Amino acid sequence: RILTTLLTLISLQTYAVDKAEERLECIVQLTPEQIKEVTSIGIDTIKSEASNLDPKALNTLGMLYLSGVLVGKNEELGFDYIKQAAELGRPGAVKGLFSLYFCGLGTEADDDKGIEWLEKHLENLVYSYDFDGNKGKWMGSKEYVDTAYALVNQYISSANPKHKLKIPGVIDILIKQASMSVTALENIAAKPEMYRSIMVDTKLTDNQIFSNYNQRAKEAKIRLDELLAFKANN
Repeated sequence: RILTTLLTLISLQTYAVDKAEERLECIVQLTPEQIKEVTSIGIDTIKSEASNLDPKALNTLGMLYLSGVLVGKNEELGFDYIKQAAELGRPGAVKGLFSLYFCGLGTEADDDKGIEWLEKHLENLVYSYDFDGNKGKWMGSKEYVDTAYALVNQYISSANPKHKLKIPGVIDILIKQASMSVTALENIAAKPEMYRSIMVDTKLTDNQIFSNYNQRAKEAKIRLDELLAFKANN
């Protein structure tokens, strides 16, 4: 079995509404650790599990084809595998798929489909894990705020009238969640041991953790202020 979900390192540049400007650019890479892991698993094993429609294997195989690791680079095939994994509900694949649609990597660029999968990614982020490792609804995630904020900007940029209609409701929800995020982040910053329990790198000192989360709280507050200003002017 594939042990972990490989991360998609996708660089999302500024979304250009003007057709004369450059669109999003997707850069898919694997870290040395990820390359070492897939090499140890073996491409034959990954392909075998993907043929059995294992979502993890499909997403992994898609990543390999997009990056050209262990296989010949084939962006179209990589897109197809990631799309299959996303349709089977693999969260990491959903996250990658909306980016691929926006920048047209392995497929024709399609803003409507990109927004559709960005919405699905936002829905996935609603279901997170609490500090005791129990699955449940926790809306204080910075990624939730950032993704929702990106979604609002995509709605604003979209020429689709249906997307425009969603903006007010999404902004109201996001303002509420952004407020919760600021509070949650500040609370965690005040209790470094709580944040340490969900940190991958446990070598960080309490002061480093405190500083890290204070910065995240500050960023969330900036997002909140920007949305409040946008709502007031629209």
